[in-house]
Amino acid sequence: MIESGIDLASNEGLYLQSRYGLLKDVEVYAVFPMDDGLDLNRTSIGAAFMIGDGGGKLPESSIYFHADQISDPDNSTYSFYLPFSTNIIGGQIGFENITNDSQLTYAISHGYSFSENLAGFIELYGSSHSKSLNGMDLSIDGGITYMVASNIQVDLNIGTGITDKGDDLFYAIGMAYQITSFWKN
Repeated sequence: MIESGIDLASNEGLYLQSRYGLLKDVEVYAVFPMDDGLDLNRTSIGAAFMIGDGGGKLPESSIYFHADQISDPDNSTYSFYLPFSTNIIGGQIGFENITNDSQLTYAISHGYSFSENLAGFIELYGSSHSKSLNGMDLSIDGGITYMVASNIQVDLNIGTGITDKGDDLFYAIGMAYQITSFWKN
């Protein structure tokens, strides 16, 4: 799958993301910043491994490993996330090591399908530095997704901080295109 989007209210800018399912339960991905042309020095890579399909005692869940700015070891960051989803809520808990300043990250969300092609979501999320639980940030965002075709999705979201340390107001648009696999499972 190839995804692209742009954050219209911050310095995140335009990006291109490529995801590929290696096996039924394993996916690898790369994110390429594109705001000033292709910048391989800021490339991010990651992998996701499904650990629960929602059919047993565990909710649908995965383990994500993510690395930013991999070409610059002095400024590289590493993340570990455990996302989950049930019929009612989804969320994640994670750990980020950003230039030796670790953070606990968290999110909880709810999504709703308005029709076969249109869905929406609302999410609370934030982080806290592991050295102190003081100064936790908390933000909220929401958005809609629309399936233009069976393999093309467009989305729009908006959010802001609830606490002083939360995100500034942002809004973003994106598009995802799924390339049909040549292999059958």
